Amino acid sequence: MPEIGHARCPHPSRPHPACHSHEPPVKPPRIQAVVLAVRFVGHTQPAQHLGEACQAALNGAYAVGLPLAADAGRAQRVSLCAAGTLAARGETLQTSLGEGPCVQALNQRAPVRADDLADADTMEQWPFYAERARAHGIRAVFALPVLSGPGPTQQPGLVLSLYRDRPAPIPAADLHLAQDYADAADLLLLAIPTPATRPASQRTLVAPLDDGAARRTPPVTSPDVTNRRAAAWT
Repeated sequence: MPEIGHARCPHPSRPHPACHSHEPPVKPPRIQAVVLAVRFVGHTQPAQHLGEACQAALNGAYAVGLPLAADAGRAQRVSLCAAGTLAARGETLQTSLGEGPCVQALNQRAPVRADDLADADTMEQWPFYAERARAHGIRAVFALPVLSGPGPTQQPGLVLSLYRDRPAPIPAADLHLAQDYADAADLLLLAIPTPATRPASQRTLVAPLDDGAARRTPPVTSPDVTNRRAAAWT
């Protein structure tokens, strides 16, 4: 998992509103994430239940999304969860526009914190997303990618995104809590066999997502982690 709470801006002399860290160290999930993963194993809609639990744990201050890269190149993205109206809007916009904090977090392997979507630099970085997101009431977005390994094939395929209706930095405590939920989602994904190998009795966790994600997920052609994630939820 990334080192959170220590992101650096691209230009230290001029703090950038959408900060990200460069190649953060990969760490194993905290025990809290493991406990959370076990808690949601028996649910028929684990991603949605996990997102709603994360939203409740953060006292409803954020809407929560879980976008997943559906191919190794991260060009296709599928929303596994949208807990809250802002998350549903924000996930749809980023998927359709191909830009925004979650897209950047996936591509740069680093957390992204957009404290104010009305900031001039942020609007320059994501001109279409920033304008349309604000029109839907989204004023701040925080994207936490899951990094499951340091190797070149261990690409981040999953991001936990937080949406808020007011501009302000996110407290470090909220980041740490959200990261536990992101890591729990990752553990759930990696624990499920791929479609080619899992027996029917082991498909309970992924069946509710079949109808929405299968049509956009390519067949598994390599054993890399990103493809395993995409395949496991279809």
